[in-house]
Amino acid sequence: MRNSKYSKEKNQGKWKKYLKKIEKAVKEYKDCTQDECSCHRSVIEEDLAPWKNGITEEVFNTAKSNNYGSHYQIVNHKLYREEGCMFPARCSGNEHFILEVIKKLPDMEFVINTRDWPQISSRQQPIPVFSFSKV
Repeated sequence: MRNSKYSKEKNQGKWKKYLKKIEKAVKEYKDCTQDECSCHRSVIEEDLAPWKNGITEEVFNTAKSNNYGSHYQIVNHKLYREEGCMFPARCSGNEHFILEVIKKLPDMEFVINTRDWPQISSRQQPIPVFSFSKV
């Protein structure tokens, strides 16, 4: 079994650089204690930078029509979602958190990816889809 590609020795070497990165990240981790998630502001601003001058209707329609996620609207502090949802439990979770802050939100519409993997490739034009995962 020692020569198996699944042996402990082979796998320790293969994953060593990743384990070191994880260890470093855990060691350097600091809780976000600021109100309103302001300690994450730089990440949010970087992620939204492609749309600092607005989102065109054409680009937004691409996000809606290509099934990158579920289409939501907030109108008069009421939340609406398209009928279908690929992952109902995830939509339900999204809706729970949106409803917690809905009184603070203006009228808007957006798309949320409900899959466990990114829908937008870093090799394509940015498309405005909120997601739990990103490239």
